[in-house]
Amino acid sequence: MSSAFFEELNDILKRGEAAAIAVIIRIEGSTPRKTGARMLIRSDGTISGTIGGGKMEAETIKAALECLKTRSVRLLTFDLKSLKDPDMDLSCGGDVMIFVEPVAPPDRCVIFGGGHVGYAIYSILSTLDFRITIVDDRKSFATRKRFPKAGKIICKPYKDAFTRLSPGKEDYIVICTRMHSSDGQCLEWALKSPAGYVGMLGSKNKVKYLKKKMRDLGIKPKRLSQLHSPIGIEIGAMTPEEIAVSVAAEMIQVRSSRFAAL
Repeated sequence: MSSAFFEELNDILKRGEAAAIAVIIRIEGSTPRKTGARMLIRSDGTISGTIGGGKMEAETIKAALECLKTRSVRLLTFDLKSLKDPDMDLSCGGDVMIFVEPVAPPDRCVIFGGGHVGYAIYSILSTLDFRITIVDDRKSFATRKRFPKAGKIICKPYKDAFTRLSPGKEDYIVICTRMHSSDGQCLEWALKSPAGYVGMLGSKNKVKYLKKKMRDLGIKPKRLSQLHSPIGIEIGAMTPEEIAVSVAAEMIQVRSSRFAAL
């Protein structure tokens, strides 16, 4: 297999996109391609490589796009004689088994605040297939030594960091800065972004106050209702580590519900 196949897959993942790989894992009889033939299917349905063309390839592409939506694998079998594909060589009348696997980059999460709670959340999310960006306005906190597994670390005043971030509809934002004012800045920006998950640490009184402020700033009720705050699943968490567990559990729950709805 050419290294170009994997280089292209790597480029797709670096762009934050997903793709699926279809590989022939077993054949019997006469088939257009042999075991090990691979095809890369992008999220827009375009492909690189081939597993034989015709109806078999078209059905595999269709299955691969479903796999990308549900993040599930598929095992496909084709009886080429029964398929009666006019585009396939008449001599091909064997059986083909194809394994289809989605390959996606880790989910992206921006954590505003690198203090005790932010660090605890980062620590657990870094083990759960999240690509993490840390934002903190303190040089002593926003360091590679403190957050070695973070994909990006931004040390700037929070309002100045927003221009370096571009969350998408499937991204996660966690707000746990040390001040109400910076929490409010980050919350307004996050709710105006398309981020699918926005969560903020805070007491019920703090949340009530900031929700009112967001309404006054023009945040629509529907968007405000999507805010996860107080953040995390209610488990009676007290310590930063316990809070991190509750936050991670909630984020996993949100991620799972997205796939269940597809």
